[in-house]
Amino acid sequence: MCALLLASAGLTACSSFSSNNSRLPDTTMTKVLVELHLANARRSHVGSLPDGLKDSVFARHDVQRSDFEATLRHYSRNPKAFDALYNTVIDTLKAIESRLRQNPYDDAPQPPPDRGSSSAPSE
Repeated sequence: MCALLLASAGLTACSSFSSNNSRLPDTTMTKVLVELHLANARRSHVGSLPDGLKDSVFARHDVQRSDFEATLRHYSRNPKAFDALYNTVIDTLKAIESRLRQNPYDDAPQPPPDRGSSSAPSE
């Protein structure tokens, strides 16, 4: 699961830091990482994905590649913060997996609401 992130981090190591890059909010970064992991999992089952999928994930979340890379650089210097963020990614992926196991015909899993939301989930 971490291979996708490590590959992304490796690409960012070569890019230069610009003051125009801003760190993404944790909730946005979590959503982007979850979606990238889901795409990677689908690729392992299907064999290939369309070119530009990563860019379409960024566009869906209104994220600039440079901001994503700046955020990865931030977390590479703050491993404890990265660990906390990635635990949220893992929890979200586990929740999606659990939901799919309950309903295997649901082919469009949606991540659970942000942890920071003040509204309680309805049952």
